[in-house]
Amino acid sequence: MQPSRTQFIYSELFFNRQKELAVSELSGNGAGILSY
Repeated sequence: MQPSRTQFIYSELFFNRQKELAVSELSGNGAGILSY
């Protein structure tokens, strides 16, 4: 397994996860972003 490929996959998964959290935070709680 190539390290670069694995690292790419992990970074993609992490990025997607962060994006999901941000979207759910926005939709579920309008002021969610402001609470940081």
